[in-house]
Amino acid sequence: MSQHGACPGLSSQLDLSFLELHKQQIEYPGVCVHSKGTLIDLGEALHQVPTNVSVAILAGYTYLGQFIDHDITHTFGSDTLASADVAPHSYLNLATANLQLTSLYDIKGLHYQPGVNRQSAEFILSSVIDEDDQILAHIKADLPRDPVTKQALIPDQRNDENLLVAQIHTHFLKLHNYYVRQQAANISPENKFNIAKAAVIKAYQNIVIHDFLRTLLTFEVWQLYFGIQPTPEQKSVREQQALFYKQGIPIEFSAAAFRFGHSMVREKYRLNADTNATLDELFHFTGRGKLNGRSHLPLKYVVDLHGFFTPGARHEQKANDIRPHVGITIPDFPWPANRLAIRNLFRGQTLGLASAQHVLEQLNNALPESLVKKLGLLQQNEITHPALDAVGHKLLLQQNTPLWFYILLEAFKKGKSRTLGPVGSLIIAETFYNLLERDHKGSVLIPTEQITMRDVMSITTQQ
Repeated sequence: MSQHGACPGLSSQLDLSFLELHKQQIEYPGVCVHSKGTLIDLGEALHQVPTNVSVAILAGYTYLGQFIDHDITHTFGSDTLASADVAPHSYLNLATANLQLTSLYDIKGLHYQPGVNRQSAEFILSSVIDEDDQILAHIKADLPRDPVTKQALIPDQRNDENLLVAQIHTHFLKLHNYYVRQQAANISPENKFNIAKAAVIKAYQNIVIHDFLRTLLTFEVWQLYFGIQPTPEQKSVREQQALFYKQGIPIEFSAAAFRFGHSMVREKYRLNADTNATLDELFHFTGRGKLNGRSHLPLKYVVDLHGFFTPGARHEQKANDIRPHVGITIPDFPWPANRLAIRNLFRGQTLGLASAQHVLEQLNNALPESLVKKLGLLQQNEITHPALDAVGHKLLLQQNTPLWFYILLEAFKKGKSRTLGPVGSLIIAETFYNLLERDHKGSVLIPTEQITMRDVMSITTQQ
């Protein structure tokens, strides 16, 4: 029994009834099911585990991952780091998910696009203010906003929920404007817009593959899916494409593997040469936070993204390393609903997520034996960690392990907290491979330009 009792203060909507769980186990073999108390104990243990600042991963990848997530998970009831939504079966992803920057661009085109000058085809960026609340009209460094509500004029409001994601979004808007200005003056605004959009999406897809995924996946898996000249073994795995579900976004991705970024979040960041900000402040200086009561974004809160993406930058910011630790507390909720780790565990169970053991069995059956050996999947006796030692259900959790916890554990043990481990990498790589295939109507065209966020900033910081 949990030392905290039967989930005091946690809404029953976070869990399925035992009857529904039994039904899921029949319909979906391998579903990982635990009592509320067990999940709360494990989540609280993950919340309490000390974290380490990474020696390898820059902090920008935490929030670039969230930006990418908002592009590909067009969901009903999706959640971000500060969302309160935890309703059962609410994480339904639309089948149109792709890598087309729909969080940036309205799919209907220029005349429906919010926050754009329809005569110039450029996005309208907002000015910032100084310490005396004076508008600095020459510094355009924030999202386009409604002057009254402060709401960002962008297709996906999730990109204005925390400052770092909002600033990444702003740099992609600047990149669009750069491509517009490279075009001849006699081109129509609509054509200028579409040409720039295509160039930004191409750059974005290259960043996803050659910067984000190359940085965070184990190299063997990245090479397997995105190597330009695949070996026969790689071709075989690519053609098979049957490890996880192909339509939409698999729940192994959305409810487990791609939530690894929660372990990378830090409580404080240095935004630029003059300003430190807490995680809480990142949510205040956005449209969601009404810019913390200011008329515009203060200049001191404009983020120098070089410190978040450039190794050795003057104000280099590292992420927390990837390990079984998520210490994020969600404001305005009582314990235990305010623990993100607990919510993630409940969400996985609510969605009927398979156990790590079931996923490992799938992979062992589907992949060539030589590849399984090369990847070095965790063995059952390696599923150990102090977070498991801290709960009274250790053996049960080791034998029937929540997939999200397992993803963090193998990153710690196999990726040395610098990259994901093989299972997490396989789930994520296959998902993005399928998204590329969908974008190109069944023909996978792997981006070949090795563009990084640093390349984007070399352009956008001059504007």
